Amino acid sequence: MSGHGRYQAGRRPARRPRHPGARWSGGASSGPVPGTQRSAHPLRPALGEVALAVASLALAELAFGLLAGAWPGSDTTRDGIAWLYLGVLRTAAAATVYRLLAGALDAGHAGTAPGPVAPPARAVAIGLASGAAAIAGSFAIGVLLETVGAAPEEQQAILRLVARLRAEGSWATHAAFVTAACLLAPWVEEWFFRGLLFRRVAASASVPAAYAVSALGFAAIHGNPSGLVIYAWLGLCFAWAVARTGRTGPAVLAHAVNNAAVVTLLYLGLAPGAQP
Repeated sequence: MSGHGRYQAGRRPARRPRHPGARWSGGASSGPVPGTQRSAHPLRPALGEVALAVASLALAELAFGLLAGAWPGSDTTRDGIAWLYLGVLRTAAAATVYRLLAGALDAGHAGTAPGPVAPPARAVAIGLASGAAAIAGSFAIGVLLETVGAAPEEQQAILRLVARLRAEGSWATHAAFVTAACLLAPWVEEWFFRGLLFRRVAASASVPAAYAVSALGFAAIHGNPSGLVIYAWLGLCFAWAVARTGRTGPAVLAHAVNNAAVVTLLYLGLAPGAQP
């Protein structure tokens, strides 16, 4: 073979960047975007992002706690439709605050550039695959936890809400619940945890740190200790969809697929802790 058919001595073929914060340009990674350079101490930027995310959530929680208290006569109890929508708005507000604070701290370079962006068809396929993995893994983890006497249950507030809907809900309240659970919640939660937190930690610290931080944060925010391992698994699946496609949309799709499966089980009375 001629020399043109082999790698030149001492050189390796260009590889695609492994982290979502890098740009792909002609076979070489240009590194994280300005304002998100990797630190010599990889945990430091990850902890900084966690602090920023927690501060954003706390500010949103405070604001919407005051809003709920000033909304007399509304169904904002923890088993009401209004409570569910306030949760969606609270997460959206937290994501907005996080985005603005990150933009200010990054001196105009808020957010990170994704890695290689997958074509739409591939992105959809990966989103569906991630959703299927999320469902299958959740089932397997649930069975395993049950065998050791730690069976997970769905969030009690959701169980009470669905029980009310099944007993006395109108078509409008059913539609409002399904819309919030299967469309709006996946969108705002993925915007916060994968669109912002995962990408920024991956760019400034490391991809493993980004997986861990976004998955654990996602699990913690649901406030359901019995389902902590399952929520963490879901967070890993959704982050994988972003890492593989350079898009947040596939994670939203995977999240929506998973939630649709859970809602179906809830209405059938088959979800853990649900009344048949």
